[in-house]
Amino acid sequence: MTPKQRFLSAVKGGQPDKVPMFDDLCSVNLFEYLLGYRPKCINSKDIMLATEKLGLDAAHIMFGEVKPLNPVDKSGNIYTNEWGTKYKSTSYSWPSDAPVDFPIKSISDLKNYKIPDPNEPGRLDDVKLAVKMNKGEVAIVGVVLGPLTNAFLLAGWYPLSYSLMEDCKLATKLFEISNGYFNQAALNMIEAGVDVIIIAEDLGFKSSTFFSRDTYRKNLFPYIEEQIKIIKGKNIPVFFHCDGNINSIVQDLVEMGIDCLHPIQKTANMDLLQIKQEYGDKIAICGNVDSTYTLPFGSKQEVIEETKECIKIGAPGGGYILSSDSDIRDDMPVKNILAMFEAGRKYGKYPIMNYI
Repeated sequence: MTPKQRFLSAVKGGQPDKVPMFDDLCSVNLFEYLLGYRPKCINSKDIMLATEKLGLDAAHIMFGEVKPLNPVDKSGNIYTNEWGTKYKSTSYSWPSDAPVDFPIKSISDLKNYKIPDPNEPGRLDDVKLAVKMNKGEVAIVGVVLGPLTNAFLLAGWYPLSYSLMEDCKLATKLFEISNGYFNQAALNMIEAGVDVIIIAEDLGFKSSTFFSRDTYRKNLFPYIEEQIKIIKGKNIPVFFHCDGNINSIVQDLVEMGIDCLHPIQKTANMDLLQIKQEYGDKIAICGNVDSTYTLPFGSKQEVIEETKECIKIGAPGGGYILSSDSDIRDDMPVKNILAMFEAGRKYGKYPIMNYI
């Protein structure tokens, strides 16, 4: 099987020749080790080159911004993006800086708010480059934001949380804005040649979901379901990324039609065996190698053993993709990152129990 065939087989619940491997590569140290230089920003060229070097089966490609960042201070460390959100760049924030101020403080701020245009020329440049470099070998996974995630980036935690629990007008308008943009972004990426769409939508803390299941069902899930239906209407699988403890809402996500759930965060009490037993015949599963302790602080052997355990639990019968339970970051030693993928290649061959 080609890497692309292997990945798509697993996403659709099938059993390929071996366990596919995938991750969100956010470590400049890893890029330097693999490519010999430190990228200034995440870009599809470097992701595609690193994906090939690591022997991964899919590449994680973001929908692009086209307008230059607007510096707020002379240092350039504080800037606004095209959505109007203010960010602060630090030596440890690469590649995703932290938002420090937000353009929407109340619903009145939406009156003159200008929404970016998802059809603006240049937005698909990274996607098109990835497709051109790929030549069909690996799966291209296009990433869009979910409505809650983008709303947080526009209004911040407190105004949005208050709106969701007390008066949903602001939250509703922000969800509509987000879906209007990212639904079109997904369609544009599909037309450009991506094979899978990830909806990136964190919904929980380590201890529980951000909001109650009833709040999600009433105010948020209709927008997520709309995203899923639009994407799947183009016969493209939906890969749902959601950090945190979301045990109480996995059934809802399954019923909305997701094809694969990622990343099954170990330190958020997400149990791979439980998820596999309860939902493994309905969706594919990706992740669960601990990014909080094992990958950053564990020994190489601990990484190997945990990777083997994830394969042993998740892979039988198919529908499992190996990855960390979040993303690949600079706090992880390169040797540990490589150990996870080396173990995946060694122990992820079917039939699994012959190799574990």
